[in-house]
Amino acid sequence: MLDLEKLQPIAKGGKKDVYQHPHDDGLLIKVISDRRQKKEACRGLWERLKKPSYTREYLREIDMVYRTVKKAGNYDKPLPIPSIIGLIHTSKGLGLTCEKICDGHGDLAQTLRQIIKQGEFDDIMLNKFNNFVQACFDLQVVTTDLMQDNVVYDRKNDCFRAIDGFGELTAIPLRVWFRSLNDRRLQQQFQVKFADRMAFNWNAKDRRFSF
Repeated sequence: MLDLEKLQPIAKGGKKDVYQHPHDDGLLIKVISDRRQKKEACRGLWERLKKPSYTREYLREIDMVYRTVKKAGNYDKPLPIPSIIGLIHTSKGLGLTCEKICDGHGDLAQTLRQIIKQGEFDDIMLNKFNNFVQACFDLQVVTTDLMQDNVVYDRKNDCFRAIDGFGELTAIPLRVWFRSLNDRRLQQQFQVKFADRMAFNWNAKDRRFSF
């Protein structure tokens, strides 16, 4: 068992806390937050039958990485989502070990929101973000909660990548099976979560953003 008790999370999300892997600077460990674990422990029988455990979300991320890598084939660009190493037993419960995307100095990569807030999102950055958008369509990444806070700039590979908010949520993976459904949903998310909130223009035909 990997002991995380003496470590502090380096990032916190709505459901998961993120820890630096104590033995590998290039890896992170995601665990369900204490608050969510306590909430899950208080579920009644009906809720337990109706709702899957929070840790089952790891499986959808693993499945999405598997499908993306399989579809990538000879794709010679960095994938728009991080690699996943596997599941791990920790003192905080079941954890998911994944690739750490950095800012070039070993720290966590800047989010799209941070880059925009700092006034660094210029034409060059916009082009890199459009490359990320195209990769999502090309590789049919199923996004569920894509937003400015979980898209980061990978300085090492000079591209944007999603660190969360991907993977099919439904028991019947229609968006995985039918490209048209996933394309439509990606269009909606890029329009609503990015164009509308960042005051950018979204060209649905070309699948690109512009100022």
